[in-house]
Amino acid sequence: MLKELEGIRDYFNRDANDYDAYFTQDTDPRSIGRWLAKHIFSRRAASKRMDTVIGLCGSDVAGRTILEVGCGPGRYALALALRGAELTGIDFAPNMIAIAQKLAAQQGLEERCRFLVGDILDHSFEEVFDISFAAGVLDYIPERYRVPLLRRMKDLSRQAVIVSFPKRWHCHALLRKGWLWAKAVPVYFYSQTDIDRLFVAAGLREVESRDIGILTVKKAVGAR
Repeated sequence: MLKELEGIRDYFNRDANDYDAYFTQDTDPRSIGRWLAKHIFSRRAASKRMDTVIGLCGSDVAGRTILEVGCGPGRYALALALRGAELTGIDFAPNMIAIAQKLAAQQGLEERCRFLVGDILDHSFEEVFDISFAAGVLDYIPERYRVPLLRRMKDLSRQAVIVSFPKRWHCHALLRKGWLWAKAVPVYFYSQTDIDRLFVAAGLREVESRDIGILTVKKAVGAR
């Protein structure tokens, strides 16, 4: 895996159980930062991001093959699998994948969900997917890897690429940056101009955009 991303991997590996608690109704994260995010700062954005990404995958995903990049504990993937999609999730944090596999087994979704430890930039996939998406991933990707990541997603997708981007000009960006700085975790934010440039460089054309307060979710196809 890319050496520059090892610190991010280690952070999410340590934080896997606490991160997953962010998605549940009956369990609260242990860290004050995650608790505040869940209940105050970004509660609406987190649930809306998940609903929006799933919605942009289409109203009928039964039988579609979908790749989730940076799948974490697999909450998005499992929700789509329950709708009949065939999911592959990849994440470089082994503890995240362990949670995703456990949840898939608990929900009887092992046949529709495959979770892999790895990095999309150097993992060799044997298939091409209908859709690929990355939610909460570009937040942590250094600049020189962003276009290769988006281009790789495009090349692995027949129909569409869906990506979330945290907004650059938002008060939440400063709070989040300070919290993650204390953990020695870099985080990045985007303007619409930044996103436009990335899509052009990656050979993508935006076809739909959803604004969710502190972030936007973009749907794109290969540019002609």
